[in-house]
Amino acid sequence: MATLEGFETTADGKAITVPKVEMERCDQCGETFLTPGGSERVDDYIDQVTETISQEDLQRFLDQYQLTQKQAAEVLQIGEKNFSRWINGRQRVSASMSNYIRTLLAVPEAFETLRSRQWDTAAKVINFPAEERQPDELEKTVLSETDYKQLVHIGLVEKTLKHDERRSQLCRLTGTPDLLAFQSLCYRTTGSIAAYKDTNQTYSQINGGLWVHLGERAARAMSVSPYSREKLEKAVTALRELTCHEPHTVFESVQKCLASAGVALVVIPKLEGSAFRGCTRLLHPGKAMIVHSLKYKNVSQFWRVLFHEIAHLILHIDSPDDRYDEYVDQQSSQQEQEADQWADEVLVYGEKLIAFQARHPKPTLYDLTRFADELNTSPAIVAEIINDNHGKQVFNYAHLRNERLFPSISDASANSMWSISRELISAH
Repeated sequence: MATLEGFETTADGKAITVPKVEMERCDQCGETFLTPGGSERVDDYIDQVTETISQEDLQRFLDQYQLTQKQAAEVLQIGEKNFSRWINGRQRVSASMSNYIRTLLAVPEAFETLRSRQWDTAAKVINFPAEERQPDELEKTVLSETDYKQLVHIGLVEKTLKHDERRSQLCRLTGTPDLLAFQSLCYRTTGSIAAYKDTNQTYSQINGGLWVHLGERAARAMSVSPYSREKLEKAVTALRELTCHEPHTVFESVQKCLASAGVALVVIPKLEGSAFRGCTRLLHPGKAMIVHSLKYKNVSQFWRVLFHEIAHLILHIDSPDDRYDEYVDQQSSQQEQEADQWADEVLVYGEKLIAFQARHPKPTLYDLTRFADELNTSPAIVAEIINDNHGKQVFNYAHLRNERLFPSISDASANSMWSISRELISAH
């Protein structure tokens, strides 16, 4: 049932109540979910009360003085990445900086005083040719690095071998004016996420960033209740009870459970070199997202990656402005290790696991299944965690598969989970 209600959140350390926010109320449980329109209303209202400058005015600042983003950042004495986040709506501009830029827009003489300071004039704006022209060599490099084949396979672009048509398809998919903007979008997207990333493979910045961007698109379009860390902590118990089921059979229940805590769970199939098993972030104070790639199509990995990302939200993420450093090796990242430990202890209670291993130094499959039944979780999860803890196959994976204790996720099952996100992306 649709309803208009007040929505409480915080921004710049201030409590804000947004009036007349569109929500959907569940007739059975009474929970409220932000609609896409409601989410936009919250963002617009916060921009208004915090006096943040609009993305349109930031673009007008660039156009009026014919600046690149790098030059604008140097004039304002900020980092180039900060300006990129502002103009793409990923970070709000402070009230003081917003008023400063408005002054420069209104008083060209003031800007010319700043312009007299030297910045890197060697940097040139690269303008790609019009869409009807053939791509140049730089554009072809971007195209060659993009996993266009997978995008066709999952139904987001049309199949074509022509470079100019591929360029058009990618720009339309991402809402970018050219392939330079497309590449920039992919490069900047990953700085704001806490990610479960495989570092033992060749990583593609373009495909990794595109994967995250598609996940954000789907998550922003999904209706959820206002985000609450406390509700998420309570939802973990209900989620854990679902882990003895194959993911595709309970996926909608998992989505609804997370949505009740303000978390949009979406599945985006991996792209070549995207490397991410999953990622998470706060889109704004009232909404979080978790993106799952189903990179390793087995039951254990589905649940362990999901709980790993939930761990980041509970342990590490406080603000939409949080940023995360790249790590060369997951083992070297304290946050990644903490998320792994939290997820494994929730899925297979630490004290019970210690007792099990003490009683069964050489556990059999019968011991495994009895222990999994006691925990009310999947034997696949228990086996994989035990194997990881020992650094070897205490339980042989081939043997587990033969006994149907380590089930895979079929392509059809994976597609059923991904199709929900595809519809959200296509509709928006």
